Amino acid sequence: MKKILSLIFILLATVQGWAKQTCDTVFILQDAGETNALLPVIEKYAQNNENFLILTGGQATETLSQKINLKNKTLSFDQLAISEQIDKTWGRDEKISKKSLKKITDEIEAKKVISGVAFQLQGQLLEAFKAHKSQTFAYWDNINYEGTDPYFQTAQKVAKIPDNLLVPSKVFKNVYPQAEVVGQPSYELWKQQLSGIQPSTVAAKVPFRIKSPIIIFLGGTGSEYNEAFKDFLSYAEDLKGYTILIAAHPKLEGQVEKKELEKHLFPHIHVIEKSWNISSMEAIAIADYVICHKSTTGINAAVAGREVIYFIPSNQTYTNLLIERGGARVVSNLHELITALSAKQTSNNDPFQILKVPQGSIDLIYNRFHQITQ
Repeated sequence: MKKILSLIFILLATVQGWAKQTCDTVFILQDAGETNALLPVIEKYAQNNENFLILTGGQATETLSQKINLKNKTLSFDQLAISEQIDKTWGRDEKISKKSLKKITDEIEAKKVISGVAFQLQGQLLEAFKAHKSQTFAYWDNINYEGTDPYFQTAQKVAKIPDNLLVPSKVFKNVYPQAEVVGQPSYELWKQQLSGIQPSTVAAKVPFRIKSPIIIFLGGTGSEYNEAFKDFLSYAEDLKGYTILIAAHPKLEGQVEKKELEKHLFPHIHVIEKSWNISSMEAIAIADYVICHKSTTGINAAVAGREVIYFIPSNQTYTNLLIERGGARVVSNLHELITALSAKQTSNNDPFQILKVPQGSIDLIYNRFHQITQ
């Protein structure tokens, strides 16, 4: 009877977040990018019945809540009952208190700690676990090592903290010579999943007959995107030979695009309706060309073998590794757009070679996490 009561006590304590967790590896996830990239690696841990824990906040908590097979391996910051609420509104440079840090490191003990670089909170935890003699890793999931987005300012700070920095591309070695290049699982999964989509199945979901060639325009958000979309529509009269489908950003569900289209009569341009049940990946699967503004999905599309064009108005600036290495064109006016649509990319290089991203990344990352203790 005493044994049963003891087991019940431990179980209740764990659920309420104050029983000490001891494991070989802890993953600290918060941003969507690192979560999607590291999930295939984590699933390999689960397949091999390894002793690990996933500590989540923000978007990662929502994503992991849908992974039933990882439920008993996942612990959110809320379950630890710290004073801060680490949700999707948590700022990249926000920090938790020393009291909360101590509570986390008192309740979780790990030989290895693995984190993303998107939040200063992750940097705090890497430092705290280092002080407790854990071996620390940080994985930089973004294909770019610099940019104007606040992500990069935070990532550059966090990247200096861990014992081991893992990066997706060899290009990073110019800036982080100590980093280890391990690839990007999200790209490989995108390529694999997109190759399994039948274009005819996607086309059948559209409530009208689609004529080729097809342009998929990836929607975005913000004032610069709104300006770019208006500019693009000003050239639409000259693109009547194409069917243009707009895959709107999920946050806005096409509100901006539909409002602008109401000002015009363009029978060859359509916003993909939610009722069609077509994902961005499915839309890209039927594309002859993918046009985007400042979307990282453009890189996914290129990796999956699609022709990608970035539409950036002349008064705006944008670049990424794919553009810099000649894997995608940038256009800002009608002449450049028509030229880009008329000519296929001259490079026959594989997108992974263009981006200097090694393949087999799931095994590369998994093996690197294990190599340190051997």
